[in-house]
Amino acid sequence: MTNTNVVKVSAFEENYADGNSKKCSVKVNSSKTRNQEDTVLDADLLLWTAGATSTNTRRGALNSILPRDKNGRIVTGKFMRAKNVDNVFALGDCARARQVPYAATAQVAIQQAPVVAWNLFATLMNSSGRRDSSGKGFQLLPFEYLNLGEMMTLGSDDATISSLGGLVQLSGSVASVARRLIYAVRMPTARQGVTAVVESTQRRLQQTSRNTSNGKLGPRKVIDWK
Repeated sequence: MTNTNVVKVSAFEENYADGNSKKCSVKVNSSKTRNQEDTVLDADLLLWTAGATSTNTRRGALNSILPRDKNGRIVTGKFMRAKNVDNVFALGDCARARQVPYAATAQVAIQQAPVVAWNLFATLMNSSGRRDSSGKGFQLLPFEYLNLGEMMTLGSDDATISSLGGLVQLSGSVASVARRLIYAVRMPTARQGVTAVVESTQRRLQQTSRNTSNGKLGPRKVIDWK
């Protein structure tokens, strides 16, 4: 159904005589229809493949008086401080730290976080008249991004890792294990890291057990990425 907008998705609880039950109702509206009447479709499976942001809504940080670029990102300087403001900082996808913005990835936001945390602390200390051990005011830190590479999962026991400008290249089950360990190490606390490793290992063992019982384990197919 082209030129059609999804107006509403709601729960559907009616049970049919044949024993089947639908999970939801989808109300759609076609721009081709003159009277613009809505059509209701009953479904037991709904796959949402739309973008994370509506195309008819302004993107970025909404309802903000802070300076933003054309994509709605808050414009900041090298200290991740909003432009023309002394005590407001922004990081991650909602911020633009340079003219050519950094990629909207977790890796960028994770590296920005400690810099913003320190700069916020320094700003609070300076505003209260506090001084560091040398008797000077606390200095703000500029943000410098270090690209550590990319990781991508290709299945329950397959992944690919590229790091250090391509000097480190891993793929297959080794990359899958390495990827899980890297995620665990980057967790905020040791407890969260251990939990991530345990849960990831359990899922891997369960998947391996299912594949073994179904006779799916066999020689791995080598994929030549070009």
